[in-house]
Formats: sequence, C-alpha cells, structure tokens
Amino acid sequence: MKRYILIFILACAILILDTPSIAQTWQYGIKAGLNYSGYRRNPDLTIGYQFGGFTKRYLGEFGWFLEPGLYYSLEGNILKRLEFIYIPLSLGFDADDTFNINVGFQ
Repeated sequence: MKRYILIFILACAILILDTPSIAQTWQYGIKAGLNYSGYRRNPDLTIGYQFGGFTKRYLGEFGWFLEPGLYYSLEGNILKRLEFIYIPLSLGFDADDTFNINVGFQ
C-alpha cells in the first residue's frame, strides 16, 4: 500500500514539474467519492471510499482529449474489505463547455 501511495505522489510531482512547458494543453484534477458495495456470497453492503487524481491532455484544437488517472478505492463488505488501485484511461471529446463524451477502460 505504501508503494502505491509513493508512486502516486511521484507521478503527481512529475506532472506538476512538467506543467510550465505545456500549460496550455494540460488540465489536472482530483476526484473523491463514496462506494456502497458488497459481493455475492455475503450480501451485507458497506460504505467505502475512493480518491485520486487525473490529468486531461488535449490533442489539438478540436476538443479531443486523453484522460489518464490514478485512484485508490476501498470496497467489500463487513467481513472482507478489498483495496484497489485503478488506472483508467479514456478518450474523450468536449462537445461544449458543460458536456463531454468519454470512452475508455481501467
């Protein structure tokens, strides 16, 4: 677990240090939320959480972008807590200032 946190901090530091040269086309953000989860053998659901960061890299001037991220998630139920590191990558299109479409995997 400590290794994943260290990797996340190093990745953020590299992106922040690289920002001045490409500040026009990169955007950064954080996400956090709650999970309500369980699994099939034991239906007792519990509340977990997730947090992490993402970066958005625009591909030209037409609104297309790549959005990689790194998220830590705590899921499971009362008997078994599961920890996950998600590394999603999505391709998206900004239709306007308030609406975009993303397609990708994690």
